[in-house]
Amino acid sequence: MIIIEGLDGVGKSTVVERLKTFGFINLHYDYDSSNSDLIQKYLFILNYNNLDKYIADRSFFSEMVYGPILRNGSRISDEQFIKLLKEYSKIGAKVIYLTSDKDVLLKRRQEDEKDFKTLTDYYSELNIQYEKVMNITAKFIPVLHIDTSGKSVEQTFKQCEDFVFGGKKDDERIL
Repeated sequence: MIIIEGLDGVGKSTVVERLKTFGFINLHYDYDSSNSDLIQKYLFILNYNNLDKYIADRSFFSEMVYGPILRNGSRISDEQFIKLLKEYSKIGAKVIYLTSDKDVLLKRRQEDEKDFKTLTDYYSELNIQYEKVMNITAKFIPVLHIDTSGKSVEQTFKQCEDFVFGGKKDDERIL
């Protein structure tokens, strides 16, 4: 299972769309205020068949980042976070963490008023929190960090492809 994380506008959806061409199935997670049992939601996913064919556009990492900054607390405790990391580690999950400069993100998200305001108001705090979360994550799950600011889509995807497929030849990448 591959999980794509990062602020709005960094290129998560673009990477997901590219990986779908290799047979990955997209699991997209938006913030859901009605779901009070997030741990079970994220553990339930581990029961899916063929987890090596799934790519998650966001996951519990986003709650650990956005919760403390935007809602004064995460709905996932530190202990629950570690439990999730251990469980995801067992299935060989990998995280692709995308970042970008504030100016680049603001330009990319200028048409989305909510995202634009969030980036304007909380860019630094969200990045600091993402770094903390990804540093903990890397102790359990492989994390690839890519700054997409000055990279083309092709350059970014090449790095993702190498990480996901481990340098396999094109004819070996069929899922």
